Amino acid sequence: MLQYSVYVHYVPSEEAEAVYRRKISRALPSHGQVRIVSVTDRQFEKMEVYVGQKRERVEDPPHQLMLF
Repeated sequence: MLQYSVYVHYVPSEEAEAVYRRKISRALPSHGQVRIVSVTDRQFEKMEVYVGQKRERVEDPPHQLMLF
């Protein structure tokens, strides 16, 4: 396990991603860690999701901020 919580924010372009990264860097907490990973739509589509022993269909890329 890498961490207990994961926050996902969909951005439509690399330019929008750069803006979002700057916002995050300005709001870093004094304790803890923040890791940012970029995943393209194509990489997201190739993700495999398993629930128990059963493989599930990967949902469509998000259109807004999602928390899970």
